[in-house]
Amino acid sequence: KIFDARGSSNKLSVAIKQTSDWWLGNVNDDIFKIASRAVEDVWGVVPCMVREGGSYGGITASLESLLQAKALHLPMGQSSDHAHLRNERISVRHLHRGQKVMESLIDRLGASSKGVILSSRYSADNA
Repeated sequence: KIFDARGSSNKLSVAIKQTSDWWLGNVNDDIFKIASRAVEDVWGVVPCMVREGGSYGGITASLESLLQAKALHLPMGQSSDHAHLRNERISVRHLHRGQKVMESLIDRLGASSKGVILSSRYSADNA
């Protein structure tokens, strides 16, 4: 109708082939608080929690439901990395720091299950 009203011969057809549930993590859950401390350990700053994840949301929601476990997205790159594009990249520095974040997260998760509070051994200077 809009094309006709504008005198255009263009046509538009939309077909939805697949849908999925969205995923929204609760930043007040323990896993997010522990992950936040792990990021702060390595990067030296409190992370900014953003609602991002694009195509992963449906997969994350499905896995959380299937496994009955909390999920968490921990990005290692930055917006200029061209995620999912032909020239996708990640800097070696960010990759190494991402590894340190994962190490700290796993240490902190293990300690929290035993009621232990860890001080940081992963600093931005050591990453």
